[in-house]
Formats: sequence, C-alpha cells, structure tokens
Amino acid sequence: MAVAPRYINFGKIQEGSPHKREMTILNKGEEKISITDIVVKSEGLMSIQPTNRFTLIPGQSKTLSVSFTPSGKPGYFYGSIIIMTDAEYLPKKIIRARAKLLKDQKDEYLPKD
Repeated sequence: MAVAPRYINFGKIQEGSPHKREMTILNKGEEKISITDIVVKSEGLMSIQPTNRFTLIPGQSKTLSVSFTPSGKPGYFYGSIIIMTDAEYLPKKIIRARAKLLKDQKDEYLPKD
C-alpha cells in the first residue's frame, strides 16, 4: 500500500476558512487490502472525508479529502492521520500533517520553513 503524499503540509495559513489537501491510497500489492479505520489526531482542527471502510483490489486507488480549519493561537500545528488495514504486514500507516497559523497579515513576509 502506498499513500501520497507521505506528509501533508498545509503551509502558512490565516485563521478562518478550511484549507484542503488530497491524499491518495494505492494498493500496490497482489492481494486486496481493506482499510478498516481512519483515525485523525489533530485537536479537532483536521478532518478527512470519506471516513467509511473500503477495500482496494490490486492496482486500485482511492482519493480522500483532508481539511484543516485553523483556529486558536498562532504558531505551528502538528497532527496525524492513522490508516488502519487488515494486512498483517502493514496493520497501520501514519501520515503526518503540519501547518503554521499566522497571527496577522504582516506574518506573511516571513520566509517559508
């Protein structure tokens, strides 16, 4: 199983509307693989759709939408998406996520991290 991207960077963002990224799960193996659960660890700021279970046959992929809705104090945000599978060799895959919440417009001149 391959997941792209392997790391989600929302970049520098202002508080307000949700920011979205796509994440694709691909079955690169020779047998079907079931995604039994997807857990988001993010202090309530990040979500993923769809969240239902699904099975991928060899060569099949599924694209999911990851949303980050910034709120709270400025600074760095770190979260993760845990993809649980029925595969013995890969019971779970962890995708890390990050964003920098800007304090106000003048923070935008800062160089990218």
